[in-house]
Amino acid sequence: MAANTATPSSCGPPTSIPDFSNLPIPNTINVVATPGNDTSYPPMVTCCAPSRVQIVDGCYLWCEIPARYYGKDGKGSKDDARSDVSSCLRSSRRGNGSGEEEHGGRIVGFQMNGAGRTAGGVRGVGVWVLAVMGLVWFGL
Repeated sequence: MAANTATPSSCGPPTSIPDFSNLPIPNTINVVATPGNDTSYPPMVTCCAPSRVQIVDGCYLWCEIPARYYGKDGKGSKDDARSDVSSCLRSSRRGNGSGEEEHGGRIVGFQMNGAGRTAGGVRGVGVWVLAVMGLVWFGL
């Protein structure tokens, strides 16, 4: 059964993605988005794993860009990550039999605001908070 990736009529054209600041998506993470409303859309599921594909405004699929796109050490560039996610989506679309590659593919948007290594960034903030709490607790 083919995935339903058509967008509802209340959404903008399927050839564009609105400014991310107008969408209720966290602005502190690196995100890839595409028009659609089926969170089981195979190219997004494949390329976003282990991140979960989510839907926003009933019109756009999005996920946090997984750490694997930032290299083994987690220090790869955001440009490289964006390029690798795009390549994954293109190759996954070719393999899903949807014919999208014959019609120019799907529009993909990126929000690159978070640290390249998201897990390390969150862990770093946690350590910082604990350190500050310790200073406050011990009156230093």
